[in-house]
Amino acid sequence: MVTNITPQAVCLACSKPLTPNGTYCPFCGTRVAASPVAAEIEAQVQKHVDLELSDRLKDQNAMVRELADKVEDVIWKRFGRYTILLGLLISVIIGAFTFYGITTFSGASEKIEPVIQAAVAKTKTAKQNVERLDARVESVRHGIDNLSILLNKQTQRVTEKTSEISLKLAAFDASQKRMTDYLNRADAMYRQLDAVQKSLQTRVQQVSNQADDILVKRVYPNLGRAIFVTLNGQPWRDKSEKSSKETWVNINVAPAATGNYSTLTIEKLMIEMKRQNYIPILGMFGVGGPYEQGFGALDLGPGTHVVYFRKDEEPKAVAFAVMASKALSRVIKAKFFDPSSIQKNDMRAFIINQSGLDLQLCLGSQ
Repeated sequence: MVTNITPQAVCLACSKPLTPNGTYCPFCGTRVAASPVAAEIEAQVQKHVDLELSDRLKDQNAMVRELADKVEDVIWKRFGRYTILLGLLISVIIGAFTFYGITTFSGASEKIEPVIQAAVAKTKTAKQNVERLDARVESVRHGIDNLSILLNKQTQRVTEKTSEISLKLAAFDASQKRMTDYLNRADAMYRQLDAVQKSLQTRVQQVSNQADDILVKRVYPNLGRAIFVTLNGQPWRDKSEKSSKETWVNINVAPAATGNYSTLTIEKLMIEMKRQNYIPILGMFGVGGPYEQGFGALDLGPGTHVVYFRKDEEPKAVAFAVMASKALSRVIKAKFFDPSSIQKNDMRAFIINQSGLDLQLCLGSQ
């Protein structure tokens, strides 16, 4: 019994378009199955294939992770599922045979052979798509692994560089601290040297001032001092030390007359003076203080004579002249010298008034 065949859109064997109301495929010669059987088989096969592909491709991220970890295991599991799918497909076909009254094997074979071939072709196509996806996943996984390795290496290099930079920064901080310490010490030493330099300058100035003072004192030892009476350049006693019973007589030998008198002669004269209560004073009177000045004969007269300075002491002067004449075996006369007759700035008046002299024996060359 031949049933009416509804035109199919495509051949189940080669997937090419069919001619309207045709019994066989014009491309591969496969017999076109009856519409109800073909449609049912096509629907069942497409349903199971779509369901399987939907389950497998539903979560691509999970599948990528699963394929990246266990590619080989997944492939073998898929082969098992394909086998189950084929078994299910065969069961559906057998059920369709029973439903539509297909009893002989040859008849069934003629009707389901194209369907099975088409299903197998789709299954192979799906398998190839899965294998290509597996290859792409493997490539992606390999790229991810390489990227991970590169990332690890880069992370290691960054870590090493970070450690190196940290060490260099620590060394730089240490050197910076040492440099700061050196600068602080140098600044402290500079301040100390500056203080020492100022101290040295002060000392040099002090020494220079002292040297100037010494030089001034050496040239003018009595500069700034009050004028005082000297005997042979040394300070003379104050007249307040003289007793009222003493007669002070200065014996001055003129430089031109030193050859006319011997030491023995002068000593005999002094002995005689002391015997008659005269106090002999040898040397040259002068002044000291801001300057030094010495005088021989205070009256500045030449020759040998006795000088007295007050009118009332004329008898004493004449008596001393007689005694000196006998001691020296030569005639000696007394002369009066008035200190008020000379100018005030003449130091002879100062010597006569401050020395306490009563008489002066001037031994000249004549």
